[in-house]
Amino acid sequence: MKALTIAGKIIAVLIAILGIIHVGATFSPMIGGGLGCLDAGMYDAMIYMSLMCGTLLILCGLLLFLMLGKMQEIPYMKKLSLIVSIFSNINGVLSVIYMYDNPFAWAVFVLGLAMFVVVLLLRNKNLKQNN
Repeated sequence: MKALTIAGKIIAVLIAILGIIHVGATFSPMIGGGLGCLDAGMYDAMIYMSLMCGTLLILCGLLLFLMLGKMQEIPYMKKLSLIVSIFSNINGVLSVIYMYDNPFAWAVFVLGLAMFVVVLLLRNKNLKQNN
């Protein structure tokens, strides 16, 4: 169970790192002028959505990192970590649906799915130990 927790924490850190990269990469199309075809309202909306997506990844990664070690000690952490991993997984699925040719989307998908599996396995092991 300890190895599974460590693997989950590594995945959580990778999710947060992807979020940091995403937030940083938000500004590269601005610098290159790639968003010049958008009107001001769409431009602002695009920047907002991109920043929020990266922030969601950072938040999910940090929350999961903090919660994984506490699942055994604090019972409601099982449900919270499951909810956060579901959000992370949904983010990955939607990334692939809308940006199937983007390698970053596939990385988010794989890490989100891996985190979901780790949380489910940890949750099931904790439930078996408590019974």
